[in-house]
Order: sequence, then C-alpha cells, then structure tokens
Amino acid sequence: LLLNPLLQSAADAQPQHISNSVWAVATMGQQVPAGLLQPLMLAFANKLRIAEPQHIANTLWALAKLGQQLPIYQLQQLLDAFASKLQEAVAQEISIILWAVATLGQQLSSNQLQQLLEAFTSKVQWATPQAIKDTLWAVATMGQQMPEVMLQQLMLAFANKVHLANPQEIS
Repeated sequence: LLLNPLLQSAADAQPQHISNSVWAVATMGQQVPAGLLQPLMLAFANKLRIAEPQHIANTLWALAKLGQQLPIYQLQQLLDAFASKLQEAVAQEISIILWAVATLGQQLSSNQLQQLLEAFTSKVQWATPQAIKDTLWAVATMGQQMPEVMLQQLMLAFANKVHLANPQEIS
C-alpha cells in the first residue's frame, strides 16, 4: 500500500506530504483500513499550525472520498485550523471543506458555516461553477440555511459562469 512507507516516518512528515499521499490513495480508489489512517491523521493534526489551507482541504476531501470518519475532535481541529487560515484560502478550498463535511455526514455549527460562507461569497468571482454547485449542495445536504442575500449572490455568480459549467454542474 502506498501509505506504508509514510507511516514509518509520519511524525517527521510535512503536512503537504501527508495530504498528498492520502489524496493520491483516494484518487486511485484504494481501500485503506481506518487503523492505517489514524496515525497519519494524528501526525497531520500535530502539524496543523504549518499546514496550508490546501493541505487541510485536500486531506478532508480524501477522507470523505474514502468514506473514512474522523473522531469529532479531530474534525474540529481541522476545521478550526482551516478557519484560522481563511484569508489565505481560495474559493475552491472553502467549497471542498464544505463538501467533505457534508459527504462525511457531519454538521458545522451555525457560526462555522456562516464564517465559511462569508469567506466563499467574498471570493466567489474566482470560484468555478463546480465550487459554487458543491457549496450549495453541501449546505442543502447538511440541512442548513443560507442567508437569502448569500444565496442570491451565489446564484448570480453561477448564472454568470453557466457557459463554463458542464451538464452535471447545471443540474
């Protein structure tokens, strides 16, 4: 398995190395026992201070793609670290975080959701149609409400980019 060599040096691995490896495994569709991911997630959590928003987003995406649940406290650690770096995050990374949380069947507090949606909305002009669609899907899947003004902004942004969207994103 691709992750075995990384497991031996997980404590010394940089967040990007862990994120890239877990992302690659998920992208290749490999099945990973939860017991194998837990030490990597502990090592990743210990380095959140130096992780970039992309590393956090890609790691959560990979876990969701693999169907791997995190203990709530670890998910919260990742979300808190991401929230502390929102100024650096791009729209796609925010959308990925929302998608991953919804895909994992988890919830965000109303404050967390508000913070992420405000950041996404402020960067929506750089968002792809897929990122807008995924953000709307995630909010709906979590059973959360979006302020009407934000919903209108996202729908307008999507309408302005509909020519870039594929049929799946339009539906």
